[in-house]
Amino acid sequence: MSVIVFLLFVFLTTTTTGTVTASTLLPSCKAKCGDVDIPYPFGIGDGCYAKEYGDFRINCWGNSAAFLSDSVYEIVDISVTGELRIKGSTGFDCYDRSGERTYYFPSVNLSNLPFTFSHTRNKFVVIGCDTNAYIWDQYDTRYSGGCMSYCESLDSFKGMPNGSSCSGLGCCDVSIPRGIKSYITGITTYYSYKYSMDFNHCGFIFLAQQGQYTFSVSDLNSTRLELQTRPIVLDWSIGGQTCEEAKKNRTVPYACRSDNSECIESNNAVGYLCNCSKGYQGNPYLPRGCQGMIKTPHCFD
Repeated sequence: MSVIVFLLFVFLTTTTTGTVTASTLLPSCKAKCGDVDIPYPFGIGDGCYAKEYGDFRINCWGNSAAFLSDSVYEIVDISVTGELRIKGSTGFDCYDRSGERTYYFPSVNLSNLPFTFSHTRNKFVVIGCDTNAYIWDQYDTRYSGGCMSYCESLDSFKGMPNGSSCSGLGCCDVSIPRGIKSYITGITTYYSYKYSMDFNHCGFIFLAQQGQYTFSVSDLNSTRLELQTRPIVLDWSIGGQTCEEAKKNRTVPYACRSDNSECIESNNAVGYLCNCSKGYQGNPYLPRGCQGMIKTPHCFD
């Protein structure tokens, strides 16, 4: 009897998992680009993404790399629950002993796309010993922030283990506010690394998912940081209305299409999101997209 119940459970679980996977995209639409799953309302090609709610178009370059619409921002992964991660680059500002300077300051502009930078999941990180850096949203919120990291001797780090927090000694970080859709960055220096040239002659900056970087003193004398990318978390949402407004709107269809779905307000105060109701999983943006979850049956001897 126990064997029969176990086999029935395996069959039902496999069937349900297959149904949920199939219900995350429209029929005849491409499900993946390289290693990135593409759930609706995102899609590759006409008719496969929800253009009535914004530009959720995915450009699949060479069938191996996914990009947001026609942008240069490469996607790491997409969650149907309202998050998406892109690859973010590292900025640098370096000086040699003659005062020659090389630099690169990253910027990202999502103003025409339905995304904002997550204010709860990202940090702006600054690394260096003569480094004053800023991040600025020049279009929407007009936010400007940043921090300064300073040190003149490696003796300052004695007793400090690798993995220490970015407290201002060699590294600092700062949160960003809600609602930012674009940013530019920059670095200034007070002494062109004159007093730290023996062990640090560069400043490094990046916006990245919190927890993706752990400070190490050896990074101060490294050039590998400028070659690294780290994921940036974006929040995405549907339209610019609240749940109640979207339900009453007769012009644009209500996006929560599955019978077993519910509307929730966006985490970033723009638009709304859809979730499968408790006990269901899948894609709430598609008819019959939320399927019931199979519970493990109890076996009795």
